[in-house]
Amino acid sequence: MKRLISIVLTGILFFNSLYLFHPEEAQGAVYIEHQAEADVLYRLGVFNGTQKGFELERIPTRAEGAVMLVRLLGQEDYALQTELTHPFQDVPNWADPYVAYLYQEGLTTGTSTNNFSPYASLSVQQYMSFILRSLAYSENLGDFTWNESLQKASQTGILDTVAYDQLLNLSQFRRDHMVWISYLALQSKVKDQDYTLLEKLVEIDQVISSAAAETSGLYGGGTSLPPQLIRSPGVYSAQTTPQLQWVLETALLNMEPKFKIYMKGYTDGNALADFETALKAAQQSIIAKTGIAKVYNKWHCLYSGNELEVTIEYVYSDNQFLTLKKKVREIVNECISDGMSDYKKEKALHDHIINNAEYDYENFLRGSIPASSYTAYGVLILGRGVCQGYAEAMHMLCCEAGLKSLVVQGTSIFEGKWYKHAWNIVSLNGQYYQVDVCWDDVIAPGGKGTLSYTYFNLNDQDMSKDHNWNKQQYPSCTATKYNYYVYNQQQVRDYQAFKVYLANALERRTAEVTVRVVNFNKSDYADLSSLMFSSGKVKRYNYSIDDSVGIISIYDIVYN
Repeated sequence: MKRLISIVLTGILFFNSLYLFHPEEAQGAVYIEHQAEADVLYRLGVFNGTQKGFELERIPTRAEGAVMLVRLLGQEDYALQTELTHPFQDVPNWADPYVAYLYQEGLTTGTSTNNFSPYASLSVQQYMSFILRSLAYSENLGDFTWNESLQKASQTGILDTVAYDQLLNLSQFRRDHMVWISYLALQSKVKDQDYTLLEKLVEIDQVISSAAAETSGLYGGGTSLPPQLIRSPGVYSAQTTPQLQWVLETALLNMEPKFKIYMKGYTDGNALADFETALKAAQQSIIAKTGIAKVYNKWHCLYSGNELEVTIEYVYSDNQFLTLKKKVREIVNECISDGMSDYKKEKALHDHIINNAEYDYENFLRGSIPASSYTAYGVLILGRGVCQGYAEAMHMLCCEAGLKSLVVQGTSIFEGKWYKHAWNIVSLNGQYYQVDVCWDDVIAPGGKGTLSYTYFNLNDQDMSKDHNWNKQQYPSCTATKYNYYVYNQQQVRDYQAFKVYLANALERRTAEVTVRVVNFNKSDYADLSSLMFSSGKVKRYNYSIDDSVGIISIYDIVYN
């Protein structure tokens, strides 16, 4: 099986103090300067582009500005779900709810009584007015006037001196600049508050997930680089191994296919020799911060003239990643409710995967497992995967649900042979447990999976009976409190305790009995029928015994 390393919520590498002037712009050529910022806004759900792409070279319209303002206010869902009205007769259907929301809130007016002029050009002053409104500044309260909105943005710190001068002297305001201003706004403090606009959208409005925000580099534990490590878009600088790792982590989070790292003055040894070590360390950091167990398929690095030139081939396309991220959110929202314990959250996610995906058994038998089956995308979107995909899917869902999880890379024994395998370690109330979702999706005859809890929250001792891993690389799992059978009081010590447990279950006329026997001896259960029929209560039943873990399941019980 492939080894998968973590994922990829695109970040951004732009800072207020670093701007470049391009002679091409002065000559009238269109120079796209803020593609990276557009990528981050896209992944945060703030900037979606059009059917033609981002169209950063084009002049924005009033309708597009209205859409951006509603999103930055955190009110898009409300606007789309609420029937609001406005008096304008020229607004297209796609912009109608946005314009209606702003009109009802007193945040925009038309160009006349009945017209909004949605396709009219949007000026930089008009858009900066929108941005100030998203930060709770108000013309009605005298905070600013639209024609002096740039000056207000400079005074409040949204723009530094260089940015202010550049925007003030634009010959043409384009969507490229609209994206840049929006990106800067996300980092700016809301009026009279200690939180930024992005923090508001994540923590108060809850319209952007903390995981997506963190990996943007603008929130919480993100990987935002200091300006001295950025020479220009796609070109970085590193003089130490930690800086090299930091740069690589940021570039991977940005899904940059090609980038350069300027290494002049590198003090920690051989830059080329240190590259792979730093890359692996960057991957491990991404695993902890996100949820996907593989960033890229392959990489290439060339060192020449104090520069590392790096090329990366990523696992996911932008569309695949966005689809997967949306699906993860949907599943967590569906499975997790307020007040659920961490145990119940973990079990709900475990059950969802097994009930909605199946092991790629057919391709396994043919030896033709596709690459997608090794990923969370295969398991959560396509509904089919193998162990690595199951582990990655569980890891992503746990991260989104606020549970601490790890993907374990090791081996497991099957028909007497050891094979590469992957599963999870999950932390519950400060204690670690082993969980193998793939092996709990038991393959019945015909390849159909069924839900079980044999490998739900095991300790290291039990897991090591048929799994092997480097125990020095992972936290020890010694607790038993949240083992499925212990937690649900379905575990007994030995055969004598099993007989008492079974007798009580039959007395209650239980339809199904599943119990784990700690000190299991197979020969004790050779004549299970005598225990079942001696009570005189049972007419017939079916059963299964898993000798390897001592789990006895008696089901389809029909009573007299």
